[in-house]
Amino acid sequence: MIDYFAGDEQESVVIACTDVHNDVIDYKTVFKGGQSECLLYPDQIFAYALRQSATGIVMVHNHPSGDVKPSEQDLRFAKRLERGSRILGLQMLDFLIVGQERYFSWRESQLK
Repeated sequence: MIDYFAGDEQESVVIACTDVHNDVIDYKTVFKGGQSECLLYPDQIFAYALRQSATGIVMVHNHPSGDVKPSEQDLRFAKRLERGSRILGLQMLDFLIVGQERYFSWRESQLK
């Protein structure tokens, strides 16, 4: 995904949908924002995942600044997505923030 977002000067959000084996079955850019923020709507994320018959989702967004440290809004939204996923019977596999050369994984950070 670092290559996918390379050169982007605005924040974008990609949702990757997975099957029961956690293989990516489809992904799509669902939101585009400005240089430092992007408005997100969970209902649109979940509607897309359900249309793909996904069993899991990975949300990936970029920070054009290159700093992959999650903001408070990022962390709140990750928790909100996880709660919504559980209600809908989806598994939120990860919430990734991609920079120019590095990334932040919400799941990996929980293991530390």
